[in-house]
Amino acid sequence: MDCVIAIDIGGTKIDMAGVDVEKLRLVDSSSAVLQGHEQLDNGSFFEFLAERINELMVALRQRGYQAVMMGVAAPGPLDHRLGVIEDPPNLAVRRMAIVAMLKRQYPEMFGIYLLNDADAMALGEYRLNYQERDHMTLLTLGTGVGCGHVEYGRLFRGRGKASEFGHTSVSIPGTMRECACGGINCAESFLGSSGLARTYCEVFEIKWELLSTRDRVSLSHLVPKDLRWLMPEPEDKRWTEVFDRYFLHLRLVLRNLACVYNPELIVFNGGIVRGFSYLQVRLDQLRNGLADMAANDPFMRLLDGTQLTVSSEEHPALFGAAWYAYRRNEAERATHEQFPA
Repeated sequence: MDCVIAIDIGGTKIDMAGVDVEKLRLVDSSSAVLQGHEQLDNGSFFEFLAERINELMVALRQRGYQAVMMGVAAPGPLDHRLGVIEDPPNLAVRRMAIVAMLKRQYPEMFGIYLLNDADAMALGEYRLNYQERDHMTLLTLGTGVGCGHVEYGRLFRGRGKASEFGHTSVSIPGTMRECACGGINCAESFLGSSGLARTYCEVFEIKWELLSTRDRVSLSHLVPKDLRWLMPEPEDKRWTEVFDRYFLHLRLVLRNLACVYNPELIVFNGGIVRGFSYLQVRLDQLRNGLADMAANDPFMRLLDGTQLTVSSEEHPALFGAAWYAYRRNEAERATHEQFPA
């Protein structure tokens, strides 16, 4: 039986799976932590990736499946047409021609395709749960912050690289945070895992700038987990302040999303928020209080009628990457049949 290998490259780990696209199920899956990810150059990163792919292909063959194509989801900025990961803030790879490298390594594949990880997640959520919706926006909150938008079943990407919403700015009086990309007050610097850790440090009066890189990375992993575990009734009420500040930052980003896309639905996923029931409670409260907020900010009214949903899907990016590869290959074959060489 044929399947698609789907790969989701994150800031700290790589998830991959064989996907039966027609039955919408994962055949086999694996996850590998990127140890020292901030130091892995193109060559060492690809070597690590290929080892994981080879292991997965062995497991798939043992279950009677043959991988025939690949879909690779990666953090941007990237060029999906050229198959190049350009210079993502949370990885050390630069101008990595990952599609060409994979084609050389796996020439038997019918096709290998690259797309933004947030786009893959948006496609996966749409395909799994929301095909009846005309306008759906996905906001992923994890190591980084990403956004994908689907209109009438198609990705909205502008000239090809939209949208990098995590690197649009939010205005927070009296606050200046440098993002990993070098920008100031990017959404990611507040809503990504390190941004949340910095908010924790502000509330708990820990000087972020004096922490070692190792301690910053450790806090970026631990604080999101602790916040999910402790809310809504932590013994130490400073955790409530951490969440309230994080939610304020999220509300500002939602306002920007509503101004740009005005979607029917905004879905939240990613390591910080996936299945976070208390966040859903607060989002419902936000929707119920829109009329009062609109008295001071009329553009908050653009969220009126927009469904705000916290997802519990664990692997939407894998489903999205596989579906994208399948459809791209299908379109290429149709073009070839219509206009043979």
